[in-house]
Amino acid sequence: MIAMDKTTSSYLAWDSDFFNLKIGRIHCDTGDTDRVPELVRTMREQGYDLVYIEVPVAGNDAPPIPGISEKPVDLKIVYGRDVAPGAAVDPHIREVDAPCDTLRRLGIQAGHRSRFTNDRNFRPGDAERFYRTWVDNSFGGGMADHVLAYVDGDRIKGMVTLKIREGCGDIGLLAVDEGC
Repeated sequence: MIAMDKTTSSYLAWDSDFFNLKIGRIHCDTGDTDRVPELVRTMREQGYDLVYIEVPVAGNDAPPIPGISEKPVDLKIVYGRDVAPGAAVDPHIREVDAPCDTLRRLGIQAGHRSRFTNDRNFRPGDAERFYRTWVDNSFGGGMADHVLAYVDGDRIKGMVTLKIREGCGDIGLLAVDEGC
């Protein structure tokens, strides 16, 4: 059986509304980027301001894409680990049921090197607003199913947001207070 590349493009309504830009995504399942320049041209003709290009990579180097001169501003790495049922949980870790300023500040810290901070297409303040909103939307099942905090005494020192997908916990935000 021959693996066929499935390269798709899509409009990202939430991102576009939030940042007041027309934003889209090109996703390559196998890493074959041959169709990407054509899709980028089409999306530019359709008035897109920003296009995320998602390509699976091995290691830490994004492959060059012919006809695309921009350099990547973000590299997403996915880790996996099996957890045994009934595994011990650190007593400092607690589920949080409502957003607070400390969690919003940690969310902003989580994104201090993200594409929203480093990509010149976003305006100053966009990243902070985005991460505050992400934390707020992580409650009630929107962006996350669980928000866990590392609490020492009465101080939150870290946080993680988790969305359950196909029986696996998918981490959205992970932050440790910069003072720790």
